[in-house]
Amino acid sequence: LWIKTEVGVQKYLKKHDVWVVVIADDNDGCESLLKSKNYIVRRVFVRLIESNELVDAVEVCCPDLSGLRGFVSGIERLGGFGWRLFNADLGAEQSFLFGCGLYPLSKVGFDVVDGFVGDIVCLGDADISSFRVLKFSVESEYSPLRDFDCCVLGIVCGDVKFSGDELTILSEFSVFYNSFDPDVVVLEEGDRFAVEYLLFRFRFVGLEFMFGREVQSFRGVEGRSYFSYGSVLRRNPPHYFRGRYHFDGCGFMFRECGVDGIFELSRLSSLPPQMVARLSPGRVITNLYVSTAFRLGYPVPYKMNMVEDFKSARVLLDADKGGFVYEPVSGFHTGVCELDFASLYPYIMVNFNISPETVLCKCCVGKNSVPYAGYHICERRVGLVPQVLKPLIIRRMELKRLFVESGDIRFKCMSNALKWVLVTSFGYMGFRKSRFARIEGHECITSYARHILLESTDIAEDLGFNVLHGIVDSLWVQKDGISELDVAHLCEIVFRRFNIPFEVEGFYKWIVFMPSVASGIAPVPNRYYGVFNSGKIKVRGIELRRRDAPPMIKNFQTEVLEVLASSDSVEDFRSRFGDCLKLFRRYCKKLFSNDFVRSDLAVRKRVSRGVEMYKGVTAESIVLRHLIAEGVTVYPGETVEYVIRDVKAKNPMLRYVPLSQNLDGRVDVHKYIWLLAGALESLLCGFGFSRKSIIDFLSGGMQTRLIDFQSSQ
Repeated sequence: LWIKTEVGVQKYLKKHDVWVVVIADDNDGCESLLKSKNYIVRRVFVRLIESNELVDAVEVCCPDLSGLRGFVSGIERLGGFGWRLFNADLGAEQSFLFGCGLYPLSKVGFDVVDGFVGDIVCLGDADISSFRVLKFSVESEYSPLRDFDCCVLGIVCGDVKFSGDELTILSEFSVFYNSFDPDVVVLEEGDRFAVEYLLFRFRFVGLEFMFGREVQSFRGVEGRSYFSYGSVLRRNPPHYFRGRYHFDGCGFMFRECGVDGIFELSRLSSLPPQMVARLSPGRVITNLYVSTAFRLGYPVPYKMNMVEDFKSARVLLDADKGGFVYEPVSGFHTGVCELDFASLYPYIMVNFNISPETVLCKCCVGKNSVPYAGYHICERRVGLVPQVLKPLIIRRMELKRLFVESGDIRFKCMSNALKWVLVTSFGYMGFRKSRFARIEGHECITSYARHILLESTDIAEDLGFNVLHGIVDSLWVQKDGISELDVAHLCEIVFRRFNIPFEVEGFYKWIVFMPSVASGIAPVPNRYYGVFNSGKIKVRGIELRRRDAPPMIKNFQTEVLEVLASSDSVEDFRSRFGDCLKLFRRYCKKLFSNDFVRSDLAVRKRVSRGVEMYKGVTAESIVLRHLIAEGVTVYPGETVEYVIRDVKAKNPMLRYVPLSQNLDGRVDVHKYIWLLAGALESLLCGFGFSRKSIIDFLSGGMQTRLIDFQSSQ
């Protein structure tokens, strides 16, 4: 245990035993068999989460925490894989924290007996305002992903930069680091390479240095690539510091939630902060379920996933659907307000008591019925999932209020952390690997969501609103002379009907719902752009929101939107098309005159496989071959950046070049012009523009026809 005391951070040891719960058809025989194999066992009664009944069970003590996985496998084999196991795959840290009623960053009282911590009790949240946070990044001669022989050129800590020769940089940084004595270390690309790279360079120049508060080695720590929801992702090897917290400044959780958000989730889930910083929000919500189940006295099922009940084709057709979507009315619209349900799916789970053990319970058959799905939900007890989510919803609303009142960014970070956990709570209800999942519960949530959106639409139309678009938890309503009072009345009626906050996202000065670029007629649910009355621009589904679009394309599209944003009417909007085309011509001239920064042309792509698994000649495979030739290893799930050099080159290796390589002055100007034209087409395809007509304008052939087109509208 690393405990921060009045004299500093100190390390303590505590003895702790992990007990695995086993339930067999014959518990007496199970107990005898385990004792014959010299296992330490005891008989207990436990309450099962699915039935809420007390049952007889056998507990087995694990003698070695580091061998817990092998210990559990041995028990499974001994029982012929017919025994039910509980509390069998909790981490040592979790098991200890749950068993002692503690959580990370809690204030504790404890005794030390013979060098070991004896009794230890939780005294509430600790004051972490005194925590010292150090954020820094390292600059190197070339990318350390190639090798660690590149010299350190600088280390940047906020406004302070350590520079000079490598020995001076590292020695001065070491003195600063040890005197600052950080509790939290935020290092850019720390997990990917920076931690091991810096330690290597310290050893190379002959200096002793350690990131944690005791010596540790990170050699042999490996990351992994994995497949999730149609994408290949990469999880970098975790580098946990002993006695300090290390967060990778490029990690998803840190980017979205910051230090305060990670601490918030750590306290709630009883997971160490360094672990929370590297887990997905779904893993965090799962551990919230686990910690709550443990606190309520339920043993945590091992590999739990309730098997889907047999269904007829009719039931599948009625129940197994996703969120409801109204196809938008394509075109330019004014007098529009966007309305959103706040945390719709979590509220549904709480308000309607949806949880794996409450859906299709055995005690309330025929007493109620979920819309469309027809399932029943338990009325006799509150499910685990609602018990977890309700405090989170209340807490997030309180944090949002505190942020609005104080402007303190800490409250926003903590609110964002809870937002991501609440968002994933729905997906994990139907995730096959989730410990607390049931597909019927997932279907109940989407059924209620469709019911709520349809009834809200009826209410809006009864009040004289025209529904232009709807998607899952949002409605876009239109009305001549629309007013805040009218919308507030609508929101109040919907809230009273469903007990779910229905909030105003914003009033639009105008909004454009775009048709499909391919057909020009069919609307696309999630492609639109508009300007709120406040002047803020909102876009979805265009290049500006794409991760792989080059910065130049995003900058161009941003400027086009700024040109259109000041429009007050559809006529004014159309009159600005000429300015958009002039802007397009200006960007093309920048390309022809090489007036750009190379990074502005960089395309970002996620690599889905190793280079040997690419069958065709693709941009990713070509860039991977370039990087391999440099000595850089790129794992599936990682991102590469490249510049389009010449897509028509006979030699494929000359078509795309990694951003890190020299370009010999060549880029494929015509390809980038094609991308610019596509970005403009995305915005104006509903008004008669195509990529070809936009490029024709560049050569002067479009201008007369453009004037004729505008005058005919």
